[in-house]
Amino acid sequence: MLSVGLLLTTLLLAAPADDARTVPPPRLLVGDELCYAGEVVEVSERLDNRFRKKYELDVRLLILEVGPDHADGALLTRLRPRLDPVIAGPASAVLGQDAGRQPPTLRVDLVRIDGRGRVTLLTPTAAAPKGLGATLDLGRQTTAGPLPASPLDGPPVLEAGFCVPLPLRSAVVGTAWDAADGERPPVAWTAHADGLWHGGRALEVRGLQQSEGFDRPSEVRAGWRRTERLLIGPADGTACRVERRVERRQGAATQGFVEVTYELQPGTRLTGERLAQQAREAQAAYQLGAELTALQARRAPAAEFKSRALRIAQFLQDHPAGNFREAVEAAHRRTLAAATGERLPVAFVALGPPPEAPRLGQVAPDFVAPCVPDVRQTRLSSLRGKPCVLVFYRPDSKTSAGALAVAEALHAHAAGRASVVGVAVLEDPAVAQRQRLDLKLTLPLLDGRGVAALYGVETYPRFLLLDSQGALAWQFDGFGPETGLLTRTQLDRLVAAGQGGVK
Repeated sequence: MLSVGLLLTTLLLAAPADDARTVPPPRLLVGDELCYAGEVVEVSERLDNRFRKKYELDVRLLILEVGPDHADGALLTRLRPRLDPVIAGPASAVLGQDAGRQPPTLRVDLVRIDGRGRVTLLTPTAAAPKGLGATLDLGRQTTAGPLPASPLDGPPVLEAGFCVPLPLRSAVVGTAWDAADGERPPVAWTAHADGLWHGGRALEVRGLQQSEGFDRPSEVRAGWRRTERLLIGPADGTACRVERRVERRQGAATQGFVEVTYELQPGTRLTGERLAQQAREAQAAYQLGAELTALQARRAPAAEFKSRALRIAQFLQDHPAGNFREAVEAAHRRTLAAATGERLPVAFVALGPPPEAPRLGQVAPDFVAPCVPDVRQTRLSSLRGKPCVLVFYRPDSKTSAGALAVAEALHAHAAGRASVVGVAVLEDPAVAQRQRLDLKLTLPLLDGRGVAALYGVETYPRFLLLDSQGALAWQFDGFGPETGLLTRTQLDRLVAAGQGGVK
């Protein structure tokens, strides 16, 4: 069997000379399987929260259908935390298990790659089949939409950066073009130069994206920049190697960065019954994640989860294991946990499309969260009928005391005219309880470990002001001398608009 590098060299030497310095468009066929392996390094340089984390990253794309100008497939993104060996050894001795092998985060998506390398997210329509393992017609029973924005301060949960969005004209070496990226600034791409990968010729493409004023720290206080370097192979127009760095700054100082690196692994093209089995397992993994998310959103009874767990167990028994089996097993564990009320490790996240953070004017997602310190629970929708202030904070942060002082003052100021709730985001709620006692707080506190992701909170503290109907009316990130006055002014305006005046 030819090695990946030798096969790449053979295909490139056979290609026309005129195309040697042009970024090729994606050329994918049914059954093609792209496999990538690498790592993610996450570093925080903040004085109050320094850390360095590493993750193993595996990405797998299986092409299920091909149209005249696109290819549809199932995309698996797998992240596994990698502990420092110095820490993993003692932790394993204490826990009695291999602490270095943490449970992975698994996510399965349906994606479409068009003829210019642009990737979109596929969502099944109402007419799509509902049975577990049922074959989905991706061309007719799905709708295409934008990919969720990639996080700027954490590892990617959906990794599709192995395709370069190409311009309308040919992208020869020296060509520069812009590609839209939702509400963020466009990405400036450049076909940089010829490159080498495992002894074969490839083409180096670079991308640059940054927030407005990133290069002017004296004028713009905070910002971020993302740089990319890809080696594109001539065989199918996808990346052989991906390097990405996202750095954040506050003033002139670097606050942290995330580096993502992965390379193409030897793959194959599936055919016949083997392709049918892998396609069935991939679509089942995606469908299970979407269904479980829907069941949890409508707070289905435990009996439904138990019934679903039996169906998944039967599927695992009846179908041979494939490359998406781990995602199906993760969905099975989530289902059993929902049926019994057990809390799973944070690593087991929802498969399928993630919830979007609320925008101004939109109703904020409802949630149920435990109170700190007792076992009672509070539902956000139960607070409707009057304005509500949600204060997301980290108890271990140096800004938490100031944020809680503002929240406590607002709680006293509102005096029944509005609700003020602190949402503590930390693995150990006992830390929030100790801080509550030290600061003599009277406002309600919630355990917000699962709520922060639902609301897309990435910076702390964050003040969210909801109107009496639960819609997001105002938002403020960070903490400073102006935080209390700004929040109180907005709250008073909202109360006045709903009650005809401020006391």
